[in-house]
Amino acid sequence: MLQAGSGAQHVGKALRFARAARVLLADGLHDAAAADSYDAVFHGAQALLASAGHAAETHAAVHALLARHFVRLGPLPRDFSQRFSHLMADRLLADYGVDEQINAESGAKALASAAGMLAELAAALAVHVPEAGGDIARLAEEARRLADAAAPPAAIA
Repeated sequence: MLQAGSGAQHVGKALRFARAARVLLADGLHDAAAADSYDAVFHGAQALLASAGHAAETHAAVHALLARHFVRLGPLPRDFSQRFSHLMADRLLADYGVDEQINAESGAKALASAAGMLAELAAALAVHVPEAGGDIARLAEEARRLADAAAPPAAIA
């Protein structure tokens, strides 16, 4: 069972997981980076749900409540739920798969996806969880860093 927390607490947790994902990818720990990128988005989602008085006891319930209250009605984009589900599938592969099912390419893709989702969540959180303003700004910055870390290296001319 998931423990309820405040929006601000979940924003802080999302920030820590996003930082960890970036460091793990840089260290070549692609599976751990993919798992932590999901956890960052998951806690961002939990923060948004907490801001509206919703608490979920399972990952599936977080996905369902987020879709019902913040995707269908906005402000999150329509494809957010699908991307969230794909990121969760990557996390499950990372945690339980073997033989490098999450490799450098798929780990970077997971981080890139998480980066976009965290930026979208940060924009929504700025409105719904104003008491976490500093951490939300840091989360938005970390989303930019994740995107940069996930980008393929520039070709040398």
